[in-house]
Amino acid sequence: MKRPFSLWIIIGVAIAYGLYLISVFLKTGSFVLLIPMLLSFASALGLILNKGWSKYLVLYLSLLISIYWIYAFIAVFSKGFASGGPLYILLSLIPGVLLLSLCGGCSIIVVRYFKRIKHET
Repeated sequence: MKRPFSLWIIIGVAIAYGLYLISVFLKTGSFVLLIPMLLSFASALGLILNKGWSKYLVLYLSLLISIYWIYAFIAVFSKGFASGGPLYILLSLIPGVLLLSLCGGCSIIVVRYFKRIKHET
């Protein structure tokens, strides 16, 4: 079955995220970054090879990114983030909302793709 273009975009995003985490790891030396880096490369490889387990890696990685963003938002909000005014808050939240939308969109596309494969076989 031919993969849709959206799946190739998700593969590219997973590889780009893994490369980004490598660069951050080289700057900081934080070994905690190795887990999501390996997850992103493994999910991209699984999607390329059309393996069903890659769906769960994409879902898990999306969940990790979303939880981390919510945690970071709560930490910043508790230190006085809301003191900038409503427009400042709204503009500051746009990148995070886009990130959460990207995670959700990737998850939906991957789940639908593997559901369609299951029904066609």
